[in-house]
Amino acid sequence: MTTKSWNVRIGLVLGLSFLLALCIRGLSSSFMGGNNFWIYRLLDNLSAYQLFLFPGGVLLLYLRKVHYFENSGNVNARLHKCLQIIFVGIKDLLPTQEGSKSSSPSSKTPVSQKSKIITLLYCVVGLQVSYLTWGYLQERIMTRDYYDSTGKMKRFSDSQFLVFVNRILGFSLAILYLAFHSRGNPSGAPVYKYSYCSFTNIMSSWCQYEALKFVSFPTQVLSKACKVIPVMIMGRIVSNKKYEYYEYVVACMLSFGMILFLFGTPSN
Repeated sequence: MTTKSWNVRIGLVLGLSFLLALCIRGLSSSFMGGNNFWIYRLLDNLSAYQLFLFPGGVLLLYLRKVHYFENSGNVNARLHKCLQIIFVGIKDLLPTQEGSKSSSPSSKTPVSQKSKIITLLYCVVGLQVSYLTWGYLQERIMTRDYYDSTGKMKRFSDSQFLVFVNRILGFSLAILYLAFHSRGNPSGAPVYKYSYCSFTNIMSSWCQYEALKFVSFPTQVLSKACKVIPVMIMGRIVSNKKYEYYEYVVACMLSFGMILFLFGTPSN
């Protein structure tokens, strides 16, 4: 297939994605009462993400259908390298057996028990302080009134902006860490496979900020205890994983305790 026809098809996919996003936004705005309804905001975010996910999926299927990476002798080298990193990965970055043997745990200096305890305490304190500070600040942002540009008192309602700032800072720290402590992509996995966990993580954070408009942060954290039950169910169905009886009892007790907390909290 010629480069011209390839560009035409990609252009058509991008155009259809843009039209689909506009249709979703228009329908949700018309039938759901504008952006005051949380389902509208959810569909608005999904329509924006599909501008990248849908064309990327179509491009992946197309490259596989035409066997692009097996018959890429007359293509641009930089484009081929970029597509290979995104859709195929680079297996050459995987460590060899010689390298793995040289870096085996037996060749490392043994760590003392005191050093292990200090490291554990450092991780526990750092995790608790960071998590509590993060929870306090995000609840403060979502539940306090602020003056807007017109001088009116309103609550901050743009959860997507908070997710964006959160991910930008996380991305920057990850880049700095990889720049000083790692080389390239050590797993060699294609970049697009990271989009699965990335998308679900972003949407879970968005739902978390939206939930703070209706419940407090402690209630939200305790409600996460219920996720043990669906995780165990999916592990049983998908992975055929077996759990001990006491694990089911612990999951039910956690959920029951959360229910008691919610019903025992006085409503304002």
